[in-house]
Amino acid sequence: MMPVLCAIFLGLVQSPDLEPFLGSYRADFSRARKHRSLFEGYFGKRALVLARDGTFEICGLNQSGYWRKEGHRLVLVYRGFFGRPFSETNSTLKRTVPRSNFEGLILRVMPDKTLRLDSFGVAKGPIFFKRKGEEPLSSLITKNGNLDHPDWPETFMILKNRATIEQRAIVDIALDPKAAIIDRTGAAFAIGQIESVNPKTFQRLLNALPALPRPSGKFEKRFFARLLQRRIVEAILKRPTLDARRVLISLVDSGAISAQQIEPLFESWTRPEDTEVLTSWLSSNKPDQVVLALKVLAKSKSTVDLERASQLTSDDSKRVQYYTHATIARLSSDKDQRMKSFIYLLTQTKEDNSKYSWDACLALCTVQTAESLPYLAAALLAGDTDEIGRSDIAKALGELADARAVPSLLEALKDDSLPAFPMFRVKVLESLDKIAKAKKESQNLSRGKVGLLRTRAVMAATNIQNRSDQKS
Repeated sequence: MMPVLCAIFLGLVQSPDLEPFLGSYRADFSRARKHRSLFEGYFGKRALVLARDGTFEICGLNQSGYWRKEGHRLVLVYRGFFGRPFSETNSTLKRTVPRSNFEGLILRVMPDKTLRLDSFGVAKGPIFFKRKGEEPLSSLITKNGNLDHPDWPETFMILKNRATIEQRAIVDIALDPKAAIIDRTGAAFAIGQIESVNPKTFQRLLNALPALPRPSGKFEKRFFARLLQRRIVEAILKRPTLDARRVLISLVDSGAISAQQIEPLFESWTRPEDTEVLTSWLSSNKPDQVVLALKVLAKSKSTVDLERASQLTSDDSKRVQYYTHATIARLSSDKDQRMKSFIYLLTQTKEDNSKYSWDACLALCTVQTAESLPYLAAALLAGDTDEIGRSDIAKALGELADARAVPSLLEALKDDSLPAFPMFRVKVLESLDKIAKAKKESQNLSRGKVGLLRTRAVMAATNIQNRSDQKS
């Protein structure tokens, strides 16, 4: 979702002047005489793919980011920590945060639409990126179904450009029982790449979903069945009509799909009928239904029978226990009861079993109130808490957008036991930036003052990298 919003902001989606540049490119090093070996070592036979949604990827290098057209050049900016590279020019980014990892490529557009790179760090070119011809959809689908294929990352990116336009043919293959499993698997992956599902495709998928066979048989067939079901549900959730809501809820009740799969259905709004369904799920013997009901009812502040919910604190499922305590901590009018639930969740984030500790962290993160801040901060700094759980806690502190969280976030960056830039550190830096933005909006601070938190975050990141370099 985020890349699409970024692309809309840039004006990249369906922009006619960008259409000629979409696709896959290969580098030609023949004119880079002095540093040819450096370019070949970095780019080699890897593909540069420019996608319709404003993202790019250098396949095989795990390098990706956002791209845009500026006059007679294309600007490619690698993904940064603060989610801002798509909204500022490369020169502005390097001026405001010169020591961060905001880097990219500046490609000149030649008359024949090839892309010229004059230099790359110390390496001097030029090298030219030439676009490949368009491959038949059937061939792309077959490659897309084989995760071990060497061209799979490139194929996946190319289909991002074509899935929305050719969605009818993709759905035909996915739903054709006579097609090979590898082709149907590739088509199922491609369904997830359709950005805008048209009404006819939507109705076909909605009609097909209840009739899909349950996963069974050999691994390939089980994998395909689960993948197709998941991708169809995701596509339907992009257009959540009343009919779609009824079909999805009935499939959850029948056990055909899990409640977790339809959680986005309740993120934007909850109807009175949905509240009745969710309330009935509190008595379900399926933990995923109970957990979803607790999460949605607490978040929407719908009428929750807390006395009934409190009985679930002794449920057999740990996840149900955690989300019950999160609901109490968020909605109970009894301050002592709220505190007990906070302390219980904080204790559980230190469970020896990493799965349970992560579930406890996720539950604690749903309680995004001012009262939850000290408990979230304590869990963030607990060295024995799972790294993935701590990443979610860091994200939750950013969502609170409360400056009181800054000391804890900066303290968390000093943990030398972790590698230089794992997911946890990235989430901490992103949260610091989110708090800085919130302070600017709420207090109308000057540009210089609002940059303070970002500067502290970048300095912390640089110090981490320096310590890592010294150790190596």
